[in-house]
Formats: sequence, C-alpha cells, structure tokens
Amino acid sequence: MVISLDTELKWGYHGFPTRKTWESSGEEIRRKVSRLLDMFSELDVPATWAIVGHLFLDSCNGEHENMPKPEYKNRSGDWYDEDPGGDFDESSCYFAPDIVDRIHSSNQSHEIGSHTFSHILCQEDGISAGVVKEEIQACIEIARRKGIEISSLVFPRNQVNFIDEVGETGIVAYRGVSPEESLRDKRFGRYRSFLRYIRRKSAPVVKPVKRGQGIWEIPASQYLQEDPGPKVANWGRRRHPRVTRAMKSIRKAKQAGGVYHVWSHPQDFTEESFQDLNNIIEYANNISLPVITMREVINQYR
Repeated sequence: MVISLDTELKWGYHGFPTRKTWESSGEEIRRKVSRLLDMFSELDVPATWAIVGHLFLDSCNGEHENMPKPEYKNRSGDWYDEDPGGDFDESSCYFAPDIVDRIHSSNQSHEIGSHTFSHILCQEDGISAGVVKEEIQACIEIARRKGIEISSLVFPRNQVNFIDEVGETGIVAYRGVSPEESLRDKRFGRYRSFLRYIRRKSAPVVKPVKRGQGIWEIPASQYLQEDPGPKVANWGRRRHPRVTRAMKSIRKAKQAGGVYHVWSHPQDFTEESFQDLNNIIEYANNISLPVITMREVINQYR
C-alpha cells in the first residue's frame, strides 16, 4: 500500500482557475499536516509527501528571475504574478519550510518527493520539456540543502507529460492516473464509475510500469475523498463506499500482489476523511500488508 499526499498549499491554485477555492488558513493546513503525521506515527506507517518546491523557501522577491517560465497560451502575464514574495511570516501559504522540516524530522521514514517548483501544469498549451526539467531540478537542489534526496514526482493536477525528460533529472518514480480514468472517458463513463462506486467494486490494484530509462510509473488506485454519486448512495451504510472499495483492494493486493495506491491533498481532509484513512491503514496493518513509499516500491521492483 502507498499513500501519496500532494502538498501544495496555495500554490495548488496558482496560475489557472479550479473548481475549488482556497479556503484554508496557514494555521489550519498546518494543523491538518500535524494530525496526519501524528496518525502515521501512531499507526507506524510512512507516506510519500509530494511538496511544491517553493514551499521549501523561507523568503523570495516574487520574481524568480533565474527560473524559466511557462508561456501558456490561455493565460496572460508573468507566471509568477500571483507570487506575493516576502517571507514566511507574511505569506505562510506560499512558504512552508516548517512543514518540510516537520515531515523530514518525523520518527517515520517518510519520503519527500517533488510536486514541481511552482505547480506548473504539464499538459497545457505553452509548457515545454525544458521548463519541466528546470522546475524539477530546482526542487532537487533546494531539497538537497536540507539533506533530502528527491527521487519521486507527482505531476500537478495529474497532468503526466515529458516522461523521458523527467527521468533525466534523476526521478525514478512518478504517480500515474488511475486505470479507472480511462473508464470515465468512454461512453457512459461517469455512469459506469458511479455503478462501480455504489456496488463497492474494489479500486484498482496496480503494478509499477517501467516507462523510460530508469523511470517507473506507479498508477494511482483511488483519490481518498472520492464521492462520485449523490449523498443518498451512502445513507444507511455502516461504512462509506470508498472505504469498502479500499479494503477490497487491500485484500486483493495481499492475496495476489500489486499495490493499492491512495492519494489526497492535506487541505482536503475533513473529520470524515481522517477517520476513513485511519480505518484503511488499520485494515492494511491488520492483514499485514506493508505500507511503503513510492521510492520503496520501485526499489522492490528494480
């Protein structure tokens, strides 16, 4: 089992509109990260934290003159126009060295991976392989100053691209999209997905796939907070359908091999999803399915 967490704070809303709005304060997101770390310590499991590189910084001028910038066709202005600059005290949703340090100093062997330097979107018109490489290399260099070796990547908004060029940076693993995504793209795909959900079909059990020279894809199995149907689908249920789906996948992975790979963002956690993840991990522990990081998965498959 693998848990990957896209740790981006306000950078997740940078540059392009989303269906969500940033509603968390710096204090709130830090409480959620701390609670996750406490849960992982209590249950004795690690996670892969894919962190936006800018969050490693204590301060900046907001310009980033030495960074190549994407020239997206469907947005105007400089890519860093929304970067307020300043320092951690002024903009704690753009700087988070304290979060990085807390994860790195945890008593669990968490992995810190890359989520690019500035949460660039890698399938939008105007991005280039060169910009992607420079963004990842900047993350690797900044992390190295803290004694952290980065070897895995989560593409922002799961926009996978430029795999060969990413591999040239030393990244050995990236999170791919769930096999269920291809189902959603087909005719009646959303209906089929909803049927799988209400029928409690297991989330996909995946295996790493070598995609280039030294780089592997670890597909996602399930977004933790998935809830594709009306709330009525959950009424009267002792356990949320997503938790049942996760447990079935964990059982399959234990019996037949493979990986159950669940992902989320720290800011997405609610009381319900904290409990859901706790129950999922406890189930994996109870049937002795190891919870490991993305890097460890690749070490086992090499």
